[in-house]
Amino acid sequence: MRIIDFFKKLRKRKREESSEMNEKNASTSRRSRFRNSNILKIKSQYIKALPLLGLADIPSIQTEIKGGNIVILNISHFLKNSGNKTRELKRAVDQLSYISKIHEGEIAQLGDKYIIMTPSPSIKIWREKLQINF
Repeated sequence: MRIIDFFKKLRKRKREESSEMNEKNASTSRRSRFRNSNILKIKSQYIKALPLLGLADIPSIQTEIKGGNIVILNISHFLKNSGNKTRELKRAVDQLSYISKIHEGEIAQLGDKYIIMTPSPSIKIWREKLQINF
């Protein structure tokens, strides 16, 4: 009987060791799967304030929008000098509106000196609806 008991204990010990190893492997594989998942790879988004000095600045603004950043553009340069600057501002705003439409974002004017652009439909610009009472 003693030999049989010895083998039973040995077999039991091997089962416990193998189950512990399986548990360790399962937990490490879960951790590694979680580490490699896209959930942890969150891309940073920024709010960037940039000057709009001319049509030459539009490609860099488009790059920022493609990167997922919110852009606030200072258009005061166009407001200082009238004449050709007004036409150039209109062309720039038309191009920016087209870029915003391509990326399904939004564009809006903030006061007199700024334009804001959002990169995706998940970021909305709140617009207050005015109620006029007579």
